[in-house]
Amino acid sequence: MSSREPVLPVSVLSLMVCVFGVTTGEMVIAGILPAVGGDLGVSIPAAGLLVTAYALGMIVGGPLLTAMTAGVARKLLLTVLLAVTIAGNLASAAAPMYGVLFGARVVTALVTSTFFANAIVIAASAAAPGKQASTVSKLALGMNLSMIVGAPLGTLIGTTFGWRSTFLSIAGVCVVGLLLVLRLVPAGQSTGRTSALAELRAFRDREVQLAIAITAVANIGLSLWPASGSPPTQAPVPAREGP
Repeated sequence: MSSREPVLPVSVLSLMVCVFGVTTGEMVIAGILPAVGGDLGVSIPAAGLLVTAYALGMIVGGPLLTAMTAGVARKLLLTVLLAVTIAGNLASAAAPMYGVLFGARVVTALVTSTFFANAIVIAASAAAPGKQASTVSKLALGMNLSMIVGAPLGTLIGTTFGWRSTFLSIAGVCVVGLLLVLRLVPAGQSTGRTSALAELRAFRDREVQLAIAITAVANIGLSLWPASGSPPTQAPVPAREGP
């Protein structure tokens, strides 16, 4: 009887926890905007800029940070990025004013894209030959769970215990993820890189490209489903007066 390979490397499991925490921190703000705006004395549109700032931080800062950290050992880089994420969520929880919360969200966003890029490369390198695509897809399960479970649960925590508790909870999940990375990600999977262009080699594999494309389509569908699947709002019927 041939021995079966493990379903998923433990290093990838640890990264799934990290992805769950990081992505929940990205998504959950939409559910607690009214509480944030009311507590900090800003309008809902102004509070909504927290979502825009996070997206811009990922899009603009992600590629720049990835290029600047191309020579850093991968495991060391992951631990630093997670530490920044934890600090950003703790700062968000303690923010005394809107400007501090805005800055904390931007700093947290700057490291998110670089974290995801390195997590995908580590997951692909940890997979058995021919299993890279399925391993990357399983890593993305942490992202999907953050939208299905993490964001609603974070909103529930925020409405029950206050919006600051939401960020404290996310920081706690990321602390668990950091400890798992330190324990379970081998140093051999965290070798240094020579250039930012070398980072793209992992994405030349067609199976990895297919897995990322499927994950992107699924995430877009999950993001659009609440809007398209919600029932139409019915206008209230005015009460009739008189006979």
